[in-house]
Amino acid sequence: MSLYGLDIIIDKTNTPRIIEVNGSRSGMTGFRNVYGDDRVSQRVYSMLEEKHGRITVNDGSYEAKKYREEHPVASLIFRGLLRVPFTRNKMLKFALDSHNLYSSVKAHSEWLSEKVPFAKKFELPFELYDGQESTVLNLTDDRVAHPTINTYVQEQVTRNKLFTYMIFHDSEMKEALPVSLLVGLGLGHKKDLEEMLERGERFVQKPILGAIGLGVRIIGEAEIRALIKDSGRMKGSRMEVFDWFRIKDIVSPKYVEELIGKNDFSFAQYISLLQPFVRSKRKVGKREYSSIRAIVCNGKFVDAYKRVDDKPVVNLAQGARTEPFHIRSVKGFEEFCERAVSTFEEGCAKYDDGSFKRQLYDKYFEIVGRRSREIDLFVATTAMISTLQSAERMLGSLKF
Repeated sequence: MSLYGLDIIIDKTNTPRIIEVNGSRSGMTGFRNVYGDDRVSQRVYSMLEEKHGRITVNDGSYEAKKYREEHPVASLIFRGLLRVPFTRNKMLKFALDSHNLYSSVKAHSEWLSEKVPFAKKFELPFELYDGQESTVLNLTDDRVAHPTINTYVQEQVTRNKLFTYMIFHDSEMKEALPVSLLVGLGLGHKKDLEEMLERGERFVQKPILGAIGLGVRIIGEAEIRALIKDSGRMKGSRMEVFDWFRIKDIVSPKYVEELIGKNDFSFAQYISLLQPFVRSKRKVGKREYSSIRAIVCNGKFVDAYKRVDDKPVVNLAQGARTEPFHIRSVKGFEEFCERAVSTFEEGCAKYDDGSFKRQLYDKYFEIVGRRSREIDLFVATTAMISTLQSAERMLGSLKF
């Protein structure tokens, strides 16, 4: 079965709206703040052990150890290079700078260097996974040889906000999620962004791979207009107009869709999801924002608490406060959470773990439409013809 942490906003009409679905890394620190003990996490872990028996935690150390054993020389050299600040920074830049996207003026990459002001260590009462027979609570992107608490697809979908949105998009719970658009790296169609403007005055922009509030921004009309202006090719520079005269740039990918077609998903860390801002229900006389963290384990609702802040980005790692959440204040809240998880798992089950990323991205672009090099060439050619015609008319009007 499964373990999920749902992030939910109760809007002004007292209706629950799903903001995020978190997987195995769903923290339960907030319950300790509310109750003063670990009753919720202890109950969850007992439920998992009752269902799965022996449980281990994969934090990435097993794969690192296996690599060191299989490649001792390369591992020694690699670790040596990482100890030198200059080479470490160069290696990091190389890892981030796939297709030079990191340096693109259209990349949403600021969140990669943000610091978490109130980060806490994620603690689990299970032994580390070392290849032993067990059910694995997988905290990394590694594929392991043993069954996991959440399937590989389920866990990966929870770590990508667009994937989560697409899983719910064709379901009965579609209306429980805010309308979402991809932006960054030239993504975003003028028509869709202008329609987004009609949905309100404030919007949320968040990296699709972000977590614990990193990179989340509340923006307005001016920023949406800037995104419209940035739509087009991925890189963007002052010399962009000359790209068609340089062989290197002609053959390099210009659109995110081209990378998807090659099963290259390195662009994901540079793009964001744009949504209308959902105002949470608040107490009379108080100017505060809130969200609910609800835990669902093995398909059953366990408990929920409220996170409250004076700022719109409500997250414990960003300094939010905790309060008890009275479940009966929202009719059918427990059933809503269980139905959300059931819908999520049913949606994930439709995808193969070897191709789900491309399928979900393709599904999104089927809805919003694709861009292509051919369109870009058509626009460039049309602009060139228009310029030549203007020059011809100007010359024709001159008298010598």
